[in-house]
Amino acid sequence: MRKRPSRTMLRRARHVDDPVEPQPDPSHHPTLTSRRPVGRVATERQRNLVWLLGGVLLVLVCALGGVLLVTSTDDGVDAVVASRDLEAGTPVARSDLRVVRIAAGPGVATVTPQAAADLIGQAPIGRVPEGALISSAMFSSSPPLGRGEVVFGAALDPGEVPSSAIDVGAPVMLIRAAATPAGSERPAQADVLGEGRVWATEPLGTGQMWITVRAREAVALESTQAAQDDALRVVLVGAGG
Repeated sequence: MRKRPSRTMLRRARHVDDPVEPQPDPSHHPTLTSRRPVGRVATERQRNLVWLLGGVLLVLVCALGGVLLVTSTDDGVDAVVASRDLEAGTPVARSDLRVVRIAAGPGVATVTPQAAADLIGQAPIGRVPEGALISSAMFSSSPPLGRGEVVFGAALDPGEVPSSAIDVGAPVMLIRAAATPAGSERPAQADVLGEGRVWATEPLGTGQMWITVRAREAVALESTQAAQDDALRVVLVGAGG
């Protein structure tokens, strides 16, 4: 008689014959392979933040250095200029003047913004173009031409007038230089014709300087004749005469 297998043996045989399900490989799991360690992500974020802050700080330092460089090399001064064309004899109003920043060298006559108030109400003794630097010598509290005064002009060679930078309104002495006699070692005496004030100056293409002077009528007539004889000389004098 054939012996029947027991239930325990059947259960074991069935367990052995069942197919084995493959276990997932951790190396091929998308979640495990794409996820970065938490510590590495935090380190990269901190590094990027440090670079960002360093860049911002560098920009600020460069900007501050540029500002300090500009301010340290700024040798300009505040000066007053004409905001429009100023006509001779017309009193100046506050709106006729404005303040600009210029790089003025030594010897350049300027008016500070604080002193500009003293010019209000005064009249230019000559025409002042727009944008021209203002100096106190350009203005007078009295009319530019008084009774018996005239304005004359002359073209003078270098040496017959002090310089091309002579200021408008500067007091000058008008002299007639006599010609030296031939064969004489002593120069002839010069005659003083009178005094006047510079009205305007303009350099000419010939190298000469055109100068107009306000003076008494008699002085102006003699000076005009001296200029025609090529004997007129203009000399600067002190403001006190």
